[in-house]
Amino acid sequence: MDSDTPMQDSDDTRHFVIAIDFGTTFSSVAYVGYSNANQRPRIGLQQIEIVDRYPYNPYGNFVCHDVPTELWYSQRIPRPVPQRRDTVDRQPAEDDDSSGENNPQAFFVGSASTEVPDSNHSSSILSLPKNKKAPLFWGYGVQDQLLEADYNTDHSRHLSRFKLILDKSPHTEKIRNGLSKSCSILKKMLLINDDTDLIADYLTQLLQHTKTRLIDSEGFTDASTVEFVLCVPAVWKAEAIRQMQFALTAAIANTRLGRLQHGTIDNLFIVSEPEGAAACVLAREKTRLKIGETFILLDAGGGTVDAITYTVDKDFPLRLKTEEVEPGGKMIGSTCGSSFINERYEDLLRERLKNATYLEDNGESLPTIISGLVVEFERRDKKRLDAKFLEPHADCTVKVPGLKHSDKLRFEKGRLVLNRKEMEALFLPSLEGVAEIMKEQLRLAREKGCDVKKIILMGGFGQSEALCDHLRKSLATQCGPWARTIVLETSKLPSTAVARGAVLRALRKEDGPARVLQASYGFIRTEQYGTQAEHVGQVPITDKIDGQEYIDNTIEWIIKKGDTVESEYTIPREVEYTFAVSRKKLVGAEYLYVSDRRHKDHYRSDSPENEGAILLGYVEIDMTSLKTSGLIKAQPVPGRLPYWKIKGTLNIIVSGRNLRYEIKLPGDIAKVGQSSIAAAFRPGTE
Repeated sequence: MDSDTPMQDSDDTRHFVIAIDFGTTFSSVAYVGYSNANQRPRIGLQQIEIVDRYPYNPYGNFVCHDVPTELWYSQRIPRPVPQRRDTVDRQPAEDDDSSGENNPQAFFVGSASTEVPDSNHSSSILSLPKNKKAPLFWGYGVQDQLLEADYNTDHSRHLSRFKLILDKSPHTEKIRNGLSKSCSILKKMLLINDDTDLIADYLTQLLQHTKTRLIDSEGFTDASTVEFVLCVPAVWKAEAIRQMQFALTAAIANTRLGRLQHGTIDNLFIVSEPEGAAACVLAREKTRLKIGETFILLDAGGGTVDAITYTVDKDFPLRLKTEEVEPGGKMIGSTCGSSFINERYEDLLRERLKNATYLEDNGESLPTIISGLVVEFERRDKKRLDAKFLEPHADCTVKVPGLKHSDKLRFEKGRLVLNRKEMEALFLPSLEGVAEIMKEQLRLAREKGCDVKKIILMGGFGQSEALCDHLRKSLATQCGPWARTIVLETSKLPSTAVARGAVLRALRKEDGPARVLQASYGFIRTEQYGTQAEHVGQVPITDKIDGQEYIDNTIEWIIKKGDTVESEYTIPREVEYTFAVSRKKLVGAEYLYVSDRRHKDHYRSDSPENEGAILLGYVEIDMTSLKTSGLIKAQPVPGRLPYWKIKGTLNIIVSGRNLRYEIKLPGDIAKVGQSSIAAAFRPGTE
């Protein structure tokens, strides 16, 4: 929180735009607060604040604007198992009849049943248990815990790089397998229920600290409003973004930082990490950019590396146009960040110190000692070794307390000697990985006719002297004569550039991508058999109430992947609910499904045609009062008991990045549900 120009006026209601850059190794939060909407267009980079004062900051008076993306679970209190939202309050009422035709299943023609559709597809929605708090350490507190823990009994509860759970690429498989093993142990200990709980729990801690800082320094109250901005990798699929969105929703519910609308984040804005960085570059370095100039933004972080090609599109206001070039880092960008240097360093220590068992004489196990040395490597040694890497014949030493001198093992007293070969084994895989991403992006840009003039290197790993030197050599010797004039610039922007730029992007959403869906959304219907060609080959059921044949639990995909949708429009659908007259409570429901595929309509939810569809949300409506209102009449059926037939309208409303669904029935009975569809659009879509 370093700005001297707070955005305040006399209005008591404060509005906040909060951007979360959830990184593989470090995370940060940027925000701006204001009291009048007219202030938004005038907010510049200098007004955007950064959350600081993270607990257990090891750097003393040095202000830290980001925090390690790490967790450590305690064994003290198990986490309650959450109920799936599709099983909450779904039992028949106590006064309902429970057998025979007195309580037949209610079928809703053109709508859903009172029961959750029988489907092979898992639900993605959870109801959060009350007072869910898994006691844990997070951020810098984890590193202190690592220095004290018993590795053999506690190490499975230390989690890092869990952002990569959402990256299903082959290159992250080894890391994901390791995380999966740790998660299995944590599940047995009842500390988590699902692997993505790691993300939700970390975001809960991050947002709780953010809320505390906003209350202390910005006048945040329960009356304040919050607009959330989520930063995601450029190469993530819609499913990964949606899982991230669910985790953020849980964190907001846990911390009450802002308010959810119908259980979802209202108009969540999603920005790609390179886009956030580019917005910050544009605001901070506009004097170095020229109209028509094309450059590559190479964002090298601790875990992921992204490359995006931009052209300066307008002079005033200065704007960037994203070129239609496939984002770099899709294949190897998840495994060449600087955290993998730490991983290789840990492997090296394990091999070099495996026979130095005397180090355990102080009561600590060798794995525990190595874990502590890796913490010290990240804090101090890595930057020193990075600079030493530029000296081709220099050896380097790292401190290992208690180590005894041995010429044979290359041990000095209290220090481990690393030779050039070992230094290269540590650094070169990451340096070469980033260089490959850069070269691939240059090749793709050249194929698209883009004349790249410069490469702007940024991110935490972008500050590496060894990386800058390696990339310059690659440009000079490996990319062809045409690349030798390309300038590599190292950005002076801080590690919080992505979050700060994301706030700016949220304040100025215009000129974003077209509103083309990357996912499909549909509702469960029950269709009279034979009314659709797709019914051929499907086995109908016979409704016990009216005796008619139906294809139940089909999905009508209201908006489909690839569709371009307006920011505000309504799709009305007629709905019809039928109940036996003996049924005491008349409760209906509408179920919303999502899929990352484009599907045909009129097939059951468990059909192969709907593979990949998952339950996203639902809304229930109680229409029992209509029985005595005089607005409905029991429908006679020859040879059968009479039944209630209730007709209404389901309005499906696209509103920005929300999907709202409203049931309207006679007698002014209405119910509203809402789901965020932000993850269905390309990042940056208004």
